[in-house]
Order: sequence, then C-alpha cells, then structure tokens
Amino acid sequence: MINAITIENFRQIEKQTIQLRPITVLVGPNNSGKTSFLQAFSLLSMAIKAWADKRLNNPTKKQQRTGVAINLSDMSGIPAASFKELWTNTKVKQGTYNKKEKKTTSTDIIIKIHAEGSTYDKNNQLTLWSVGFEFRYSRDSVIYTRLMEGCDFDTALLTENIGLLPAISGLNPQEDKLELGSILRKIGEGNTADVLRNICYHLYTENKQEWQFFTDNIKELFNIAINEPQHFQGSGLLELTYNENNNKKMSLSSLGSGAKQGILLFAYLAAFKNTVRLLDEPDAHLEVIKQADVYRRLSEFAQRNNSQIIIASHSESVLNAATNDLIISSMFGKFKPESPQAIKPFLADYGFEQFILARQKPRILYYEGHSDLNFIKAFCKKLQQEDYTNQLDNGIYPYAIGNNLPNLAKKHFQALKQHIPELKGFALFDNLGGRTFQDVPNDLEMYQWQRKEIENYLPVFDTLKQYATDIEIDLFSKDYLKILMDILSENTPPAALDNLAHQFWYDNKMSDFLTNIFKQFLQKTNQPPNTMEKSKFYLLVDYVNVSQIDDEFTSTLRKLFAHLK
Repeated sequence: MINAITIENFRQIEKQTIQLRPITVLVGPNNSGKTSFLQAFSLLSMAIKAWADKRLNNPTKKQQRTGVAINLSDMSGIPAASFKELWTNTKVKQGTYNKKEKKTTSTDIIIKIHAEGSTYDKNNQLTLWSVGFEFRYSRDSVIYTRLMEGCDFDTALLTENIGLLPAISGLNPQEDKLELGSILRKIGEGNTADVLRNICYHLYTENKQEWQFFTDNIKELFNIAINEPQHFQGSGLLELTYNENNNKKMSLSSLGSGAKQGILLFAYLAAFKNTVRLLDEPDAHLEVIKQADVYRRLSEFAQRNNSQIIIASHSESVLNAATNDLIISSMFGKFKPESPQAIKPFLADYGFEQFILARQKPRILYYEGHSDLNFIKAFCKKLQQEDYTNQLDNGIYPYAIGNNLPNLAKKHFQALKQHIPELKGFALFDNLGGRTFQDVPNDLEMYQWQRKEIENYLPVFDTLKQYATDIEIDLFSKDYLKILMDILSENTPPAALDNLAHQFWYDNKMSDFLTNIFKQFLQKTNQPPNTMEKSKFYLLVDYVNVSQIDDEFTSTLRKLFAHLK
C-alpha cells in the first residue's frame, strides 16, 4: 500500500503531496489534474520495474548514479505521442541568467516522484519503505530515470503491482483472442473497448471463483446473467453474451454504456491481482442511483482482497458516499482541517458539488432567485461594465438562497469558511421590511434593497414605453404602444405616472405589478402568455434609459464587485 506520494513537474502537477488510504477518492473539476495524478503512479511503477531489471543486481555506486532508459514504446498507462508531454507545459529545460558572466545557461527540468508505503512480505511481515525516482528527458522517445538522492531501493517494492484502468469508450463488435501482455498493453493505452471480452475470458479461464464474484456483482447491479465466454479456434474470435429475462445469448454490444462500464470494472478487478488499483472515473456512464452502489462494492472488494483503490471521480453520489470513512484528497487544494469528519456535516447538509464549486471560486454571491441574478447580469451589460460581467462569469460562484432568509446565507457561508479561509461572500436580499442583519460573519457583506425588490429598479413607465415602441416596429403593429400605455394608466396611480421617485415604485412588489400588466397586454394583442413572464422581466433592462438607473443600484454593484474581486 502507498501511504503518501509527492509529484513534481508532471503534466498538470507542478508540485503536490497527497496522503493516501486503502481507498482514496480524488476530486476536482475537469482538467484539474486527477488523471495526471493517476498516471504519475503508472510512471512510478515503470521506474520500479526498469530499475529492478537493470540495477538490482548491479548495486555499485557508479551503476546507481547511471540512469535507466525507458522507451516510449514500453510506456503503458500514459497515452503520449512524445515524452515531452509528461512535463508540465511540455518544458523540459529552463534557462538561468548569470549576471556576472552575462550569459544564460540551460538546465534540465526534472520530474520527481517520491512515495512512502508499507508492504507485507511472504512471511506476512510488514515492511515500511520509502523510494523516489527522478526522470530526465533525453529525446521524444527516450527518458532516463534514477533513484533520487538519499533513496534506496527496497525489494519489497517488487510485490506492489500497480494497475490503471481508464473508463470504457464504446465496444468493438469483434475481438481476437490476445495474449495477456497484449491485453495489458491495450488497457495501458486506454483502449479498453478493444479488450473487454479478452479480460472476461482471461478471468474465466484463470479463476472460476473470481468469475463467480464478477457475475454475481453484474447480476445484482444490472439484472443480467453473463454467460461463459467462448473462444472459436477456427476464427480466433471471442464471444461473450448475456441473458436478460427471456432473451438468451444477447450480444454484449446491445448493452448500454453503463452496463459495459460495470462489466469492465468488475472483470478487471477480479482478473488482475494488483495491490494498487487506479480507477479513472469508474462511475462513468452509470446512472446516479448506481454510482453509490458501485462505490460500496469497490470498498468491500478492497477490504476483501487487502488491496488499495485510488479513484478519480466527480460524481457527487460517489463523493458523498466516500465521506463516511475515507480521506478525500483534492487536486486543487487541501481541506482545512484535513480530517474527513470535519467536512462531513457540511457535505451532509449541502453535498460535495457546492464544496467543489466554492473551492474553484472562493467568491460567493448569494441571491434570492435566478431572476435576481439575470437582472444583475443585464444591468452590468446595460452599464457596459465588462469587468463586472467577466467577474460574474469566471470568478464568482453564484448561490441561490431562496425565500429571502439571511440566516441561510450566513449558515452556508460559515460552514464553507471553516474549510476555505480565503472565502468571501456578498449577499443581496429583497427589502426585509425593517429587519436588520445580525451577527454577520467576517468577509461576508449583506445588503437589502431599499426598494421592495430588484424589479423595482426598472424605471417602469419609460421602459415599457420603449419596449412597446420597439415591438411595434418589429411586428408592424401601430396599436401596441397605445394599448400598453392605456393598461399602465389604468393600473397606476396618476401621481406616479410621471414621477419616478413616487413611493408607488418603491413599496409595491413590482414583479406582481408587471405580471398583471403583461397578462392584460398579451391578451389584448393576441400573443402567447409566455411571451413576457416573470422569468423574462430582466429582458426589459435592454429598454432602460441608463440615465434613469437609480444611484443606489449602481453604488451597490460597485460594492459587490469590489468586495468579491
């Protein structure tokens, strides 16, 4: 078992140390380095095997200092057209300028992988080991590896078998029977669709007991019975079929992607006795309801076989299930504190997705509903505040609180703040009718509109006049402006019609007012009722005269984006 690993300069990982347990779930957004992390294990495994083959029987200091070549053709588990792709940003050298000599010298950038672990030998004695390898680029098809300074090679490492399984992608209609080496090479290249039947055939012929374990799991998960695989000597092809209800000997190709993924996963686990199993998105293609069940079965399998499983996933079902008894490592930062029990209450209340989003964007904007967020975006666009728009799209995590309850925002913020110290938040609420904010946490600012709600900041009369004028032009109608103005006049106090500062525009729930206005207008103009409804009122911002936007609104926007910058 590997207890900890440190990786430097490998693909997306500049430097990262992660503590590992018998089951570890790596979480993070797409393209954050989860797969790179798993591939680093494969590179470590290749280094261990290469060093054992070439240096184990030549332990002289000179031999120890000499690197061992690894050829691109021998690499498995890491798809790459060139070894340069293994280096962060594909940079294999860096320049250092010497002021005294006034010249730049070039030095190698070295990939370093250091691991610590424990292994039981044949006599069931526990051996602790620590090993590190460095990797130097030679050319696109060759790299050299050697032990890091101060590291020794413990033969206990040879009992650790590391295997990486990518997710399945499709299924070839036919498969020739392959030798074991070819099967493993295909898996290492990521071509699991080429060898699914071969993996099952290898499992069936080598271990009937594990075959039973495999078929039992597939039956329980997908309610299908896997038949014994067949090898046709004449053609060299393999056949693997299944029974489902009254349908017998159905082709594996007719199964859905989720079932194929399940077959690949459990056949691989049962067929190959790796001590460290790396699973890249084992929940891929599976229904949400099955993802947690698969994770539970993986946990039981690891315990039964005394093996280690390291999973890369962004399935919320798996992540929530994993919090019960595991350490979950994140490729985009460490939890503070790192104990899984410390984050369990947050995950139970809010789920893992929200934690991930807040880690990605530690700037939260709390708002009541999606129409409020759409209004903010529309006003930013109208005011030509591109910086605000970019900040909203790329740097802020918007979180809908609903029900205009400030305590919900405070509770959510405080729960996240315990684990994300750099977190900042800004909460916007409709007018609370005289209530004030109490016990506001540090780094959270809370604001309530002086008017009833965000829709009240539309200068309604002039905005609707412009709206009706524009749609008259678009729809070639001369009646729309008069119809809408008549409806407005009938439903608005006369003193408020020409007075934007009238209390009517402040105190009334303007979303209800507009809903009534447009209901009458759309009926009289024979337009569909959903042409303009509450969820679309933000579109009216396009017709606003910028000079009529209230100073309070623009000032609040400045405060919001300054705080969340």
